[in-house]
This record gives sequence, structure tokens and C-alpha cells, in this order.
Amino acid sequence: TAALVEHLLRHSVRRGDFTLKSGKRSDWFIDAKQTTCRPDGMLLVADAATYLSGVRDYRGFIDGQGWRHGVAHGSDLALQLAVNPAIDRAQVDTLLAAVRSQVVAADGHAYIHGEPGRLARVVYFAAQRDLHDAKYWDAWLKEIASPGPLKDWGFAFGSEAGLARLHDTRSFLQALLALTVRGEDA
Repeated sequence: TAALVEHLLRHSVRRGDFTLKSGKRSDWFIDAKQTTCRPDGMLLVADAATYLSGVRDYRGFIDGQGWRHGVAHGSDLALQLAVNPAIDRAQVDTLLAAVRSQVVAADGHAYIHGEPGRLARVVYFAAQRDLHDAKYWDAWLKEIASPGPLKDWGFAFGSEAGLARLHDTRSFLQALLALTVRGEDA
């Protein structure tokens, strides 16, 4: 992931006076196309997905240190890659698998710093590209909504980890629904 950050900084971070799609002004933006369209950058898509799926430090804000927020920041990177037209369906699938792996935190942690919303943005904007049909999304969402490894969602109320799983899954699905209803720009 250090290589990805270095590559983004060298090829994709632009400084100047920019008007974003939202109409807001910024003195910088990331043009991820400059990374993903380069052969060495294409390999870094896999690194981004590996980073996001591998996050196990779920701390958000740390007094005296600032934001850790690895899931949210990894999601933001995955979002920028997913909306890039140079990224093909197989690469988007890799990014979506990384998102799926983080919808429920690996150690029974309940997200409290907006992570479900950041994960949902990747899925929402990947869906806008129309690379997948309704059958694909139906199966993808059924997998997310599955209580596994719990027998059913009723068992979630029997443990802290089960409740965290229920909370994280609901939070993700609610964030995705909200994006679908109101729409949003990347």
C-alpha cells in the first residue's frame, strides 16, 4: 500500500484551483485515472483491495493522534478506483469483494465512525457504472444480508459479537438505501 500512496501522490494528486462536480472549490483533487491507466497503477488496484480487506485496526479517532479510520480511508480509495472508467468489471469485482469483507468487522467490533456509509458509497457508485445486472446485485446483497455464521438473525441477540454483526449489517444496508433514494455525486 505504500507503493499505491507513492504512486497516487506522484501521478494523481493535482494542486491548483478546481471546481468539483458538487460545485465546491478546492485547491487539490485526486485524478485517479492517472494512476489506474498506467500499467504499474493497474496492479495497484489489487493492492488497494488487499489493504481494505486486511484492515483490522478499527479505531476511528485517537486523542493526540487524530484519525486512524482505515476502513473509511480504504473505502474512499476503493470508491475513486471503482468510478474510474479505466477500471474493468473484474477489477470492480475485486474492490466489491474487499468492501464485502469489511461490512462486518472481523473481530466483532461495532462501527461508530461512519464506516458503513463510506463502504456503501463504493457499492452505490460501482452500481452506477452498469457493469453488473440485477441478478448479480441480488446475489451480492443477499450475501451481505445473510446472518452467517449465525443460524439466523435471532441468534444475534445472544452475544456481543452477534449484536455488532447485526448493527454493522443494518448500518451498511441503511446507508446504501439512503444513497439509492437521495442519490449523490462521487
